Amino acid sequence: MNEQNSHQSPPQGGKGVLGQIENFFDEYLVRKAPFHLPDNVKEVIVKVAPWITIILMVLAIPLILAAIGFTVAFAPAAVVAGHSLGTVYWIGWVITLASLILEIMSIKGLLHRQMQGWRYVYWAMLLGVLSNILMVSIGGLVGNLIGLYILFQVKSKYH
Repeated sequence: MNEQNSHQSPPQGGKGVLGQIENFFDEYLVRKAPFHLPDNVKEVIVKVAPWITIILMVLAIPLILAAIGFTVAFAPAAVVAGHSLGTVYWIGWVITLASLILEIMSIKGLLHRQMQGWRYVYWAMLLGVLSNILMVSIGGLVGNLIGLYILFQVKSKYH
C-alpha cells in the first residue's frame, strides 16, 4: 500500500453547499469535538432514535394539523382586525412541514442503519436551524446545535 492510501481521508458529505455544510459539521462536531460519546451510548441512541422519532411524529402530526387549521380559520379574522400573518410565519410553516416529511422519510433508513435515513434527519435538522434563525429563537438554535452534535456523533453507525 502506498503512502497516499495509508491515511484515512475525512468522510465526505457530498458536493455542493449541503456537502460543504456536512463536512464543516463533521470537522467541528466529530473530529475537533472536545468530547466524544462513548460507543455504547452511540449504540443505544441508534437503536432507540427511530422509535422515538415515530412516537414524536405520531404525537406531532395532529398538533401541527390543528395549528394549521386554526391559522387558516383565524387568518381572515386577523386581517379584518388589522393584523396580518407575515411571510416569515408562512415560510416557517412550510419549513415545519418539509422537516416533518423528511423525518417520515428517514424512518426506514434509520431502522436499517442506512446513511440515507441519517441524511434525511440531518436535512430536517438543517431546516430546523433555518426556521429558528427566521423566528429568532436562541433556545431553538441551542437545541439544534445539541441535536446536530448527537447526530454527527452517531453518523459512523450508519452505512
